[in-house]
Amino acid sequence: MRPTGSTATRGHSTEVDGSPTAAADPLGPSDLAVSSKVEGGTATIAVTGTIDLATAPRFDAAIDDALADGAACIVLDCAGLEFMDSTGISVLVRARARLAGTAARPVEVVDARPGIRRLLEVCGLRDLLAD
Repeated sequence: MRPTGSTATRGHSTEVDGSPTAAADPLGPSDLAVSSKVEGGTATIAVTGTIDLATAPRFDAAIDDALADGAACIVLDCAGLEFMDSTGISVLVRARARLAGTAARPVEVVDARPGIRRLLEVCGLRDLLAD
């Protein structure tokens, strides 16, 4: 007789018999809404929700799309951003490196909540913040 039960990990669980089943994420849902527009060489990308391991590819794709549309600099509107982890920081650092030399401030973060501002400061990215 096979044992029954399940083991849970972030975002999913696996039955003992190997069949995957859905489970609630114990740290809350990972969701991200992204909207962007490019005008005059500047992309404004508004993010709402969380940027983490699950959603960072969507954030990265929005930046890729903006660059493909001719953006030379990015303004990241974080008014609706509730959380960002190191994967989001990584996307920002790569974007800044890709745009180096195209503008005085190739990536600028606006309307960041205190927690996001502090994260950027701790990571040595204070220069991205609009004051």
